[in-house]
Amino acid sequence: MENITVMDWKDEIIVDMMPNIIVLSFYLLVGICGNVLVLSVYACQMKNLSDERYFIPILAACDLIATVFFGSFAIYNLINQVTFSSSVLCKTIFFFSGLATFIPICVLLIIAIQRYLKMCMNLNHSKKLLFKRLSLVLATLLSVIVASPIPFVHELIPVHNYRYNITGMRCGSSPKGNNLARNVYVITVGVFGVTIGTTFIALYSKIAYKIFVHFKSSSNQNDKKVKEIKVEANDRENKDPANYKTNQEHPTDNDYQVNSNENDSNTPIISKQTGSAKRQKKDRGITYRMAIMFFVITLIFFISYTPKLVMNIISGIYKDFAVNLSTSQRTAIMFVNDMFIINNIVNPFIYAFMDTKFRKEAKTLLKRAFDC
Repeated sequence: MENITVMDWKDEIIVDMMPNIIVLSFYLLVGICGNVLVLSVYACQMKNLSDERYFIPILAACDLIATVFFGSFAIYNLINQVTFSSSVLCKTIFFFSGLATFIPICVLLIIAIQRYLKMCMNLNHSKKLLFKRLSLVLATLLSVIVASPIPFVHELIPVHNYRYNITGMRCGSSPKGNNLARNVYVITVGVFGVTIGTTFIALYSKIAYKIFVHFKSSSNQNDKKVKEIKVEANDRENKDPANYKTNQEHPTDNDYQVNSNENDSNTPIISKQTGSAKRQKKDRGITYRMAIMFFVITLIFFISYTPKLVMNIISGIYKDFAVNLSTSQRTAIMFVNDMFIINNIVNPFIYAFMDTKFRKEAKTLLKRAFDC
C-alpha cells in the first residue's frame, strides 16, 4: 500500500476539486462586480431613494457580504477538507454562514410584508422610515436567534481514508454532537422555515391577485376606449358620410377653432386632473412592477437553496454519505451544494432586466467611468 500523509491526501483532493474552485472563483468575481455596481449606482446616481427602491441597496450589501463570505469559505473548505485544524474557526464560520443566510430571508420577508400593506391594505405607515429601520433591526435580531444554536452542532469531525489508512479532520455537522443543541437547532430552523415559507406564499398570493386584477382592469379599460372611439367614428360617418370624409382628409380652420373655443374654459382643470391621474397610474405601475421583481428575487432565493437543503437532508439520513463518495461524485455533490451562492450574484441581473430606471442609471455611471 502506498505510504502517504494527510498533506499528500489534501493535495490530491485539491487537484480533484480544481473545477469547483474555478467555478467558485467565477461566482466571487461576478458577485462582487455586480453588487458593487448596484451599490455604486444607488450611491452616485440614485441618492434620493424612493419607497419602491429603499431595500434594494440593503439587499445588494447583504448579497455582496454573502458572496465574499460564502465564496471564500467554500474555497477554503475545499482546500482543507481533511486538514481543518481550528474548532473555534469552524464554529465561527458556520455561525456567520447562518447569519448570511437568515438575514436576507428576513429582509425579503420585510419587503413582502411592505408590498402587501401598501398594495392590498393601503396602509401608509409601511412607507415611513421608522417602520423600515425598526423592521431591519428586528430582522437582524431574529436572524441572530435562529443562528445561535449553529456553533453547538458544528465541530471538527474525523475523516478516515481506508485506501491510505489515514485520518484527517473536516469541519461540519457532527452526528455525535450535543443532542440537546441539535434538537433545539432542528426545531428552531424547522419552525422558522415553515413560518417563513407559509408567510411568503400567503402574502405573494394576495399580491399576485391584486396585480392580476390591476392589469386585467387596465386591459379592459383600454379595450373599452378603443371601442368607444370606433363607435363614435362610425356614428359620425353614418350621419354625414361626405362631410366626415372631407373633414378627415382636409380639416378646416373652423373645425379647430370650434374645438378650441369649446375646450378653452375647461383646459386648466382637465389638464390638472389628467396629469394627476397619469401620475397616479404611473406610480401604481411602478409599484406593481417592483412587486413582481421582488417576487422573482424571492423565488430564485428558494430555488437556489433547494439543492443545498436536499444535500443536508440526505447527509442527515445517511451519516456516512460524504465518506463513501468517489472523487467524481464528491466533485458533483460539492458543485450542487455550492449552487446557493448563485442567489447572491444573480440579483444585479434581475435589477438590470426588470428595473428600467436602474438600467438607465447604470449605463450612465458605466459610461462616465469608462470615459474618464
